[in-house]
Amino acid sequence: MSGFKLSQKFNLDFNLAPKALEVLVGCGSFNPITYSHLNMLQETHDYMMRKGRHVLAGFISPVNDYYGKKGLLPSYHRVEMCKIATKSSTWINVEDWESKQKDYVRTLFVLKRIRKNCLDHLYLLRTRSMIDKKSPTTPKQTTGLRTNQGITNIIPPNLFKLSKEDINEKLKVRFCCGTDVLESMAKKGVWIPHQIEELLREFGVTVLPRLSDGPTAEELVDGCTWLKKYSHNIFFVKGIVMSNLSSSYLRKKIKNGETIKYYTPEPVQDYIKSNNLYGFK
Repeated sequence: MSGFKLSQKFNLDFNLAPKALEVLVGCGSFNPITYSHLNMLQETHDYMMRKGRHVLAGFISPVNDYYGKKGLLPSYHRVEMCKIATKSSTWINVEDWESKQKDYVRTLFVLKRIRKNCLDHLYLLRTRSMIDKKSPTTPKQTTGLRTNQGITNIIPPNLFKLSKEDINEKLKVRFCCGTDVLESMAKKGVWIPHQIEELLREFGVTVLPRLSDGPTAEELVDGCTWLKKYSHNIFFVKGIVMSNLSSSYLRKKIKNGETIKYYTPEPVQDYIKSNNLYGFK
């Protein structure tokens, strides 16, 4: 299980004041990725920052081909579309590990892997910052991370002040979802009981509302024993209400020969067209 490359997008411009260093994770088919997926992550990012929690990074993790969903494109197409959609983002990464596995991967294990790799990444940067602290260098030699956008993310001095225990305690990985996914968590038999409990206890969930006639996120938590038990680890994002825009709606429009302009980034539209995906005509 390999770790992250130094080209990952991490916002290291933080101080020691925040209650937590947040990592936001979106899981799903992304078949294809839509503006709603991106909106969910961005609204959650902004909400957490307003709450004094520093968002270190975000990750999109497309499911693999063994998910078994009808009409699911091969993972390499879905991963590529996610990369295209987030290319201009300074903080959202696309994690392709889940998509490359030879069996369906539960959300809990995706979160565990991302957390471990984020911790390893921060430990590595902390070690490098300690070396720099002890060995002053010329400006050209200052420690930075070489990314596909040049040398960025200069390691902040405050990372040197954090012990491994501090980093471990501060780093919080959250599963980002809409009310529809939270509703599935509240139903018996959909999620494996001990896994949903571990996910809620050790990681937590952020919920952005969707337009629906069903129960609100708050009502779902109040009416479910296991969700209510870990309500302190469930964040209700007070952002713009997500529309019912879905990947299936985009696929339907493409099949009918209708435009999907304004539903997904234009480069993703171009990718779909150039590869004749979803029955594009």
